[in-house]
Amino acid sequence: MLTLWADSYRHFRNNLRHATGYVAASAVVAAVFRLANVAVAAVIDKDAPPLWLPFFRLASLVWLAAGAALCAAAFFSMIGRQMDRPLWRCSGWQDGVRRFFLPWFILNLCQIMVIDMMIKVGEAGMHNVLPSLFMLDLALQAFCLPVGVCVMYGGRLDWARLPESLEPIYRQFLLVIPVLFLGLGQWLLIDLRGDLIATDAGLDILWLGLYDAVLDGITCYAFIMMWRVCMLHRDRSMENHGNPFDF
Repeated sequence: MLTLWADSYRHFRNNLRHATGYVAASAVVAAVFRLANVAVAAVIDKDAPPLWLPFFRLASLVWLAAGAALCAAAFFSMIGRQMDRPLWRCSGWQDGVRRFFLPWFILNLCQIMVIDMMIKVGEAGMHNVLPSLFMLDLALQAFCLPVGVCVMYGGRLDWARLPESLEPIYRQFLLVIPVLFLGLGQWLLIDLRGDLIATDAGLDILWLGLYDAVLDGITCYAFIMMWRVCMLHRDRSMENHGNPFDF
């Protein structure tokens, strides 16, 4: 287990350029989302919100999910190719976006929609529903990244082969536990962020961006750790069944 942590840190340092690119690109996506929401909040009448406001909110959430998916598909593809060349094949970030944007978009959208539902349910006073949504949010926070990594490592999103693609999670579960804890740790940091940075306007947007940079750095490290788990599972599979890559 300690070897996995140390080996992942070594790969993180070797891919620092791509990790920095991921953090920077993610910061731009989040900044556009926050600035757009601040600008809209400043011009609308809160007592009589315009009819287009729900559509804007939906569009901003889709932007957040799509932007995060684009960053993950592009930069994680380059990190994965560097870590596992020549066995894991990806011709470049464009190929990574083409093959992996959709799975990351689906996972990100699920997380964002559950969080949005928790906010709306809380505002509506339906507190009896919150515990279930809370547990779902925790499960998504812990497992979305491992699922996304496994789909990437399998080469493409293939619904028929999805159980096979997810084998590293349940066959190497002891090694996956640290990745899950990193995801839950991020959830705690996100929850703490609301207490440390009270608003999302003015100078606080800068502090939110710096805070998010730490979270995105942890995401990169967790990706690398899960990628190593997939590589280990691949090596064991090759010993028994031959080369599993057919993409």
